[in-house]
Amino acid sequence: MKKLLLLLMFGLTLVKTGLSQVNKPVLDLKKFTDRSIVVRQMLSTDRNCYEFYKNGIKLIEGQDYFMGAGYANSFFYVGGGTRGGFYSAAIEFGFLKPNDVLVVKDVCLNETSDPMIVSDDYVY
Repeated sequence: MKKLLLLLMFGLTLVKTGLSQVNKPVLDLKKFTDRSIVVRQMLSTDRNCYEFYKNGIKLIEGQDYFMGAGYANSFFYVGGGTRGGFYSAAIEFGFLKPNDVLVVKDVCLNETSDPMIVSDDYVY
C-alpha cells in the first residue's frame, strides 16, 4: 500500500512538472561553449516581447546577443495562437561562463522562464 501511494505521488509530481513547463517560455540547456541562446514554448509572436537576462542583468541586442542574416545561429519563429516556436539568438564564444544563470521574459504576456544554469562542458 505504501509503495502504491508513493508511486501515485511520484506520478502526480511528474505530471505537474510537465504541465508547468507548457505555460511559459523554456530555455534549452546551455553549456558555456555554446554559441546561441535557444528558447522554445513561446506564445507572443512579436520578437520584441522577449528579453534575455544573464545573472539578473538584461542583455542588449547588438551588444550581448545578435540577430540577422549575418548570424547563422539566429532565428525567430512563433506560429500564431499556439504555444511553440523557436528563438535562437547568436552569442560570441566566451560570453557564457559556467554557473551563469539565464532567464527569458515575455514582457507582453508577463511570463518568465525557469532559470537555466550554464554548465561546464570542458574536459579537465
